[in-house]
Amino acid sequence: MRGEVGNIKISVVMSVFNGERYLEDSIKSILNQSYRDIEFIIINDGSTDCTLEIIKRYQNADNRIILIDQENMGLTKSLNVGLKHVTGDYVARMDADDISTPDRFTLFLKFMRINNNVSIYTTPALMINKNETSMRVIPNYFRRNGFNQVMLNYHNSLIHGALIIKTNLIKKFKYNEAFGYSQDFELYHRLMRNKHSISYDKNNITYKLRIHTNSISNTHSSEQLKLYRQIFNDNNLKFYEVTLLNKVYFRIIDVFYFFYENSKRNKKGY
Repeated sequence: MRGEVGNIKISVVMSVFNGERYLEDSIKSILNQSYRDIEFIIINDGSTDCTLEIIKRYQNADNRIILIDQENMGLTKSLNVGLKHVTGDYVARMDADDISTPDRFTLFLKFMRINNNVSIYTTPALMINKNETSMRVIPNYFRRNGFNQVMLNYHNSLIHGALIIKTNLIKKFKYNEAFGYSQDFELYHRLMRNKHSISYDKNNITYKLRIHTNSISNTHSSEQLKLYRQIFNDNNLKFYEVTLLNKVYFRIIDVFYFFYENSKRNKKGY
């Protein structure tokens, strides 16, 4: 029966604009997943480099790839376009310059077997540079080992590409197209306002987040910060400037939830 653990179809949604440099590694990392029941929806968002040719080459070799070729619309609108083509039970995000290690979805299903009512699932990530050299695991030790979604009220400690979410849920809420950046953070807050819980798998570090000079965090930092601030305002939350004092305050909160969450686990016996 479709939807049972072990018989779940995962729809991977990835939008790419002029991503030829890292695209092949990204595509191969999804096609080489140990869990095979997937469809891979790739939106070519008006690329002018060799992106389209690369996608078509892999599509010819693997019929799990669904190609959407369109004029440039930006990431948020493109993701909503991709969602219209999803037929799986869960939607997994993937960015065109990142890498998923082979057991990403297998470990997700293992988590599903142990935990009930997983609607929104995410994990830490291994940060890598342009040469795929490992830098560090993010978020920090305390935040990832004591994750509580209350943390999102002061800092975004989640990685968009690591998100896996029930299809009916993401199709209902969609991405807010008023947010060209920080669209994931805006989505998380809408989901939380509507009483949906985020399941965090601290042990699944199978998503590699690539940091390079052309990444959004480097090329559109001012626009991203503006929308990031707006999300706090829209949710009646205080926005904290990045100061040394606030960094210390964040770390204190991180440590508090680390001990709080681990004490809950100890009471439950795991």
